[in-house]
Amino acid sequence: GEPVGPISIENNRTSFINAGKYEVTVNVNSTNYRSDAVTCTLTINKTTQGITLSPDEATSGAGHWNSETNTVTKTYGDADFSITGQGEKDAGARISYSTEGTDYITIDSGNGNVTILKPTAAEGITITVTAEATGNVEAANAAYTLIINKADPNVTLAEQQIAYTGAPVTGYANASVTGVSGKNQPT
Repeated sequence: GEPVGPISIENNRTSFINAGKYEVTVNVNSTNYRSDAVTCTLTINKTTQGITLSPDEATSGAGHWNSETNTVTKTYGDADFSITGQGEKDAGARISYSTEGTDYITIDSGNGNVTILKPTAAEGITITVTAEATGNVEAANAAYTLIINKADPNVTLAEQQIAYTGAPVTGYANASVTGVSGKNQPT
């Protein structure tokens, strides 16, 4: 068909970046057509956020992190560690960390640092990483499983020969235990 003529958009705005609702009005200026303005609402919805989990160097380098299952395996007595999260769509989204497994660990809600308190059951505990909603991105959660195995103590026992006397043997002190930390240590 024949050209309509110049089209003008109110406020000359043709580019929209942020999520929200925008009213757009288009005017057609032509000698052959009525000059009616058409108004519509453009809605840009927030996008969904993904979270990338990254283990600290000591955790990833020691083979404790399984990225396919988002599982960390540690041993009671291991040093503190962290698995940090970052928003995939909005890297500036505030990240927080939480768990219901507070009998087994403490976790810093601001930086994800984990301190081990005691071993978990075989299925471990869940740590939730949350990315806060921003102006353009919805809030999101990711999770990883932490399994804390029991530590192996180092027990040394020296042989001793004692002559039978008929009395109970007491004070046998040739045993030592190392590699044990925390409460309830053997003496």
